[in-house]
Amino acid sequence: FAEIARDEARHAQLAWDVHVFLQAKLALDDPAGAALVDHLQREALANLPKLARAQSDQPRALRPFSAATAVQVAQVFARQLAA
Repeated sequence: FAEIARDEARHAQLAWDVHVFLQAKLALDDPAGAALVDHLQREALANLPKLARAQSDQPRALRPFSAATAVQVAQVFARQLAA
């Protein structure tokens, strides 16, 4: 699992790097569009804890965390991604 985690972390970093690059290009070409993307991203991050709680209703075999832990992980992830 450690190797899979490292590989997934590299994929996530690549996706974030592409996002940053494209968002910068969009800001130059279409500032209103870039502002909309920023707004929608903030909105999606704000909804992560709610989504985590809703998904924690899955059967125990399909979820790795309790509802409280899932919400806490989502909150930390959203804060760090928004920083």
